[in-house]
Amino acid sequence: MSGIIDGAIRYRRFNVPGTLKFVVAIPDFAVPTEKARAILPKQVPLGDAIENLKRVALITSIFATGDFSLLRGLFEDRLHQPYRKKLIPMLDDVIAAGVEAGALAGWLSGSGSSIMCLTEQKEKAVAEAMAGVFTDQRIRCETHILTADNDGTRVKRS
Repeated sequence: MSGIIDGAIRYRRFNVPGTLKFVVAIPDFAVPTEKARAILPKQVPLGDAIENLKRVALITSIFATGDFSLLRGLFEDRLHQPYRKKLIPMLDDVIAAGVEAGALAGWLSGSGSSIMCLTEQKEKAVAEAMAGVFTDQRIRCETHILTADNDGTRVKRS
């Protein structure tokens, strides 16, 4: 679906197939949004901003074509994860464990503390590997395996 709303907003929507699974690991500690925002620099290097924009364009084209194997390595953020991992020191290890177990990519979900991995297979193994990193640090963690909601927001009228 694509279109223009009120003559200003342009968008293009791609359905995410049910074969893609989003594995989220939620440790039992919170990262307050205010604290996660405060740790970010006021300015970022131009090269980092350009690199993130290139990756956004590539990720979008991959979702348009459906060749999800090309997503490997494209979620290595330069704008917030390098700074926020000071608040979640095991971030890189959790992502690496998920990728080693079969995930295509991983990233910090929002300001944290949840960490997400994307996979087309072995979602249970990915979840176990991600949770294992927290367990090794004696941090309790729950995992969920999710699929995309391609219907989006709906209004229920009673």
